[in-house]
Amino acid sequence: MGGLSGPTQGRSPAEAVSGTTNSPGSMLESNSIGRPTTLIGASSVGPRVLVVSSIQLDPPTHGNRARNRALVGALRRAGCDVHYLFWSTSSDEMYPADAMRGLVDSGELVRARAPRTLRNLQRFARNTAHVLGRARVLPANLWWALSGDRFSSTLCPTPLLVRVRELLATQSFDAVIASYANLGPVAALAREHGALAIIDTHDLLHERAEAVRRNRIFPSGTIIDRTQEARLLSQADLVLAIQSRESRELAPLVGASRVMIYPRGGTAKGPHDQSLVAAVPTGADETDGLDVTSAPLPGFPGGLLAMMNSRPKNFLLFSWSTVATRLRGATSAPGGPR
Repeated sequence: MGGLSGPTQGRSPAEAVSGTTNSPGSMLESNSIGRPTTLIGASSVGPRVLVVSSIQLDPPTHGNRARNRALVGALRRAGCDVHYLFWSTSSDEMYPADAMRGLVDSGELVRARAPRTLRNLQRFARNTAHVLGRARVLPANLWWALSGDRFSSTLCPTPLLVRVRELLATQSFDAVIASYANLGPVAALAREHGALAIIDTHDLLHERAEAVRRNRIFPSGTIIDRTQEARLLSQADLVLAIQSRESRELAPLVGASRVMIYPRGGTAKGPHDQSLVAAVPTGADETDGLDVTSAPLPGFPGGLLAMMNSRPKNFLLFSWSTVATRLRGATSAPGGPR
């Protein structure tokens, strides 16, 4: 299972979007916590997706740039209209309009920084943590207190939120993809406006921060602990991970829901003696209905599992053939079903 699901309430569904699993970092290759296969949109030209990221697409000189480039490429090949909102804390950053024109349908640059007073206060606190940490006289809890991002505007600058709010209020987007957990408030805005809210994690920020503390590196960039990261990720409907290991780490953070599958009949010992066959992860917060068919359908040659996603009022669609493959693997694995 992989991809997106978008809101359908009050909108006419467009064609189901399918993607490719061949390009590194594409939506369908990403390991997500709950991975519905389709984005149902209303736009006559295809679902509209707003990507909010501090990662420039051109030139593709490092991994995250190449990954985001593959992401928007996969979305556009699937028929999505992509608006790329690139934000930067640098006053010298320029938006490469000519290069971006061939990569996205539209885009813009937003310069967004926390107020100078907060930046100076954070720099002083982190310098203190670094000096005392290297001297090995600073307990871990005090390092976190000094180094961590304690202000919402240093995690997700206010000018960025203002621009995202303007875009969502004046244009219709089926989904919003925000890069990194610190953009949790962007996901919250997306949900307020009825768009599917997605956080593409790229990295586990709390693990990076812990490595910085443990190795006595100067604490730069986003410094948040596990609890903060979980709280930020909880503002999204869907969380994407770049590798299976990150996916396993993120699952308990975001409380990934699962569909529990049991056999219809019981056993020889009793008609109600039904053991769990498999637990399939989904992106639903909760659901009051789901249905499945193995009959071939357009875009789903192996059948379809559909379930309601209550909080954002949308539907998640999964390839039944993918679920069935997992079931076969579960029942044939050593030790029986899992």
